[in-house]
Amino acid sequence: MGTNLEAKLKTRGIEKVIFAGITSQTCVEGTGRHALEAGYHLTFLRDAVAEFTDEAHRAAIDISYPTFGHEVLTVDEFLLLVRTSGTVGASRVAS
Repeated sequence: MGTNLEAKLKTRGIEKVIFAGITSQTCVEGTGRHALEAGYHLTFLRDAVAEFTDEAHRAAIDISYPTFGHEVLTVDEFLLLVRTSGTVGASRVAS
């Protein structure tokens, strides 16, 4: 929002976005919702996000991400998918 990131992603034909960073329930979640509305496939890396409170963090990874994300994975699960299939996008939520 307010940047040319979406235009750059579309120009490169990118359809899937992987999320990591801070803060879990505000910045990461908000950016994820915006990406979903723009039509992107979302993968959240649950052990690569952080929040100032455990409650907000748990709400994001336990409720929000599975609600609108296509996948919620650990970094290790994500890397295994990339190594074995060369892609991400099984449209599943891992536990």
